[in-house]
Amino acid sequence: MLLLLFLTIPFVYSADPKCPKDFHLFKRNATSKNNHTKHWCIGLFEYENLGNHDFARSVCLANNASLTLPENGEEHKAIGKIAADQDMDGVHAIDGQMSPKCKLRYFKYERATVNYQNIRCKQNESYEFDDANTDPSYLYRLISGSSKAGYFSEGGDPLHYHVADCLTLRYSFNAKTNSTSSGAGVEFCEGEGLRNYETNPVDSVVCGRHSL
Repeated sequence: MLLLLFLTIPFVYSADPKCPKDFHLFKRNATSKNNHTKHWCIGLFEYENLGNHDFARSVCLANNASLTLPENGEEHKAIGKIAADQDMDGVHAIDGQMSPKCKLRYFKYERATVNYQNIRCKQNESYEFDDANTDPSYLYRLISGSSKAGYFSEGGDPLHYHVADCLTLRYSFNAKTNSTSSGAGVEFCEGEGLRNYETNPVDSVVCGRHSL
């Protein structure tokens, strides 16, 4: 009886990780920056008004997952392929929201109380993330300097300031030119600019969760 028990334990613990329906499995290098995560499941889901960070978060939670983002170029490209296979738009909401500390700096800049050179926050202070299992280093490399913020103010007294409410990811392939377009930023996020957000809504979100 004891011999049978010992023989079955290795089999149970050697089972390959799997993802639930609509998620895809990715192998990762486990480090302290991704909470020592070896396997991560990523899925794309469609819904309306996902340029709103809370709406995007709610869609992921409804699928027993959290907002997530690609940890490397391979995951980024794979997300683009998944989106193409599902006939989704090339811009997707991902994890990441500007920290209150950085928002305040932009607001102060708009009021001319902070020099432009002093706006930029330190990398680890720029954004806050729901997903503790993904290293955001790749994301920071993707975000261009011109798209890190996305902010504007409306008239009135006092002025009403807005900062982009989310981060978005894009990856698309042009068959005619055999070229790709990829990056991350605040395009079409609520708060980036009302006109841009209303005419180009974000209708898909990248969600992640642990494997089964």
